[in-house]
Amino acid sequence: MATLAGTGEAERVLVKTNLFTSLKSKENRKPLRKLYAYSVFLVVLPIFTFFVTRDYLVRKLDLEEKRWDLVSGLAAILVTNIIIGTYIVDAFSEPGDGNQHKKKQL
Repeated sequence: MATLAGTGEAERVLVKTNLFTSLKSKENRKPLRKLYAYSVFLVVLPIFTFFVTRDYLVRKLDLEEKRWDLVSGLAAILVTNIIIGTYIVDAFSEPGDGNQHKKKQL
């Protein structure tokens, strides 16, 4: 912690923060866990959906073989968009926002 004395002003305290100290704070743990979970979902679920759709569902529909990857890719894109949309809705529905912090300061 460093202090800075102003000329004729009250003494201000500057707190050094960096990414790691911000990530360690208790108030950031829950949002970070959500971010990690959605990141894993974004990596795993579209790939899983692509191969499950291609290997099991599309073959049962008797489509031409050259259409398998197209249908599987569209299913993976749909799952990706659902994950992103869910993350956005979840982020906006979190309790508390920056405006409450500003009101407390005033």
